[in-house]
Amino acid sequence: MSYIALQRGSHDMLNAAQRTFTPGQVVQYGDGWKAFVLAPAFAAGLWQIENIYDDDGRFAIVAEKDLEPAELDADELYICGLAPTLEFQSPC
Repeated sequence: MSYIALQRGSHDMLNAAQRTFTPGQVVQYGDGWKAFVLAPAFAAGLWQIENIYDDDGRFAIVAEKDLEPAELDADELYICGLAPTLEFQSPC
């Protein structure tokens, strides 16, 4: 199984996006060891939590199928279509 370390941040995302990925490939994501499945964007049955595309824009990193909605933060719930809006709290 091939592992690629991906960090949260535009520079690392850009570098990762320039690589060629294969659907079903497992990657190490961020500082943790939680495995994420690389699959076609919006793959059925998978919670999509971070987009990362190859040069053709075909693939996205998605969470494994058994990820529970309670494990998602507000923006991830919105991306998954589980929250109607992405609400921002104003400090004012």
